[in-house]
Amino acid sequence: MKTSDTAQPTVLVVDDNAMMSAFLESFIGMTYRVIAKEDGQQALSCLESGTHVDLVLTDIHMPHMDGISLLKYLRARPQWAHVPIVMLSSEENSAVRVECLHQGADDFVIKPFNPDELLVRLGKMFARTAYA
Repeated sequence: MKTSDTAQPTVLVVDDNAMMSAFLESFIGMTYRVIAKEDGQQALSCLESGTHVDLVLTDIHMPHMDGISLLKYLRARPQWAHVPIVMLSSEENSAVRVECLHQGADDFVIKPFNPDELLVRLGKMFARTAYA
């Protein structure tokens, strides 16, 4: 994880699968600052402690608080409603993907995914912000 450049956008990765989380941290961390949490509750604790994040990348199916509940919680609060949220899941049910988009997800990436494609998607989201 790069930490020397504080001007880099910060991505909050939320995934309960340790291998997936480590993989995401490793390749996203080559470009962005990364904070990793195991579930929605840990992610909320992190945010509520005052940690600044520029984008949330979250799995859907997790214990304690799933990604959809995290999405709804963040969208309902003014301090986080503007933060881009990308859902990352192996969910094949298109109704679930559509529901996430209706609830305010900015994008939905299906596992397995191409890491380069994910980085392009994140870069496009940041290009629409002050990081352009």
